[in-house]
Amino acid sequence: MTANGVPPDEDDLVRFENNILLAARKQWRFDNMGALEVMAHLQHYGGPTRLLDVSFNPLVALWFAVEQKYDSGGTKIPDKHGRLFVFDVTNRQIDLDQRWGGYALPWNTRPSENWRQGLPMLWRPPSYNDRIPAQNSAFLVGGVPQVSPGQNAKYRKAPGDGSAAGNWTIDEVRRSTSVTVSMNSQDRRL
Repeated sequence: MTANGVPPDEDDLVRFENNILLAARKQWRFDNMGALEVMAHLQHYGGPTRLLDVSFNPLVALWFAVEQKYDSGGTKIPDKHGRLFVFDVTNRQIDLDQRWGGYALPWNTRPSENWRQGLPMLWRPPSYNDRIPAQNSAFLVGGVPQVSPGQNAKYRKAPGDGSAAGNWTIDEVRRSTSVTVSMNSQDRRL
């Protein structure tokens, strides 16, 4: 949220990211790195970025979904249900060309008309640290969502405009795409 309680828009986020990029380059000596590389390091250390960690390995993703979490003081955070999501990134992968591998944030100017309305893009970074190849890491990246009323609020049950088969409610989507798994005893190990 912005200071006045309004959700940030794309321009707010770009301004914030440029400020954090400048600070990281000055204070952490990341001044010789491309913008996406700096963002990957920030994400690795828990900094705020628009990058969403994903893995090409479903077992790694499952482990992250169910691993025990701790607060900054080392106290266990109560368990919550983990979810595993699958994304189709066909034809939406980012190559580190002059724009995407450059010094400035590649989204300072919108990469495409679909930047805020389409599905996110996928960036599979080089091995900046040992964890990236070990986790088969990648990042989803996209603009601050911009939807018109009624858009993305429904899921079609069949191809087309949804008029023939109707639309699914969000609860129907969750029930049909979720599998609940729980262990009998937390003392058991796999």
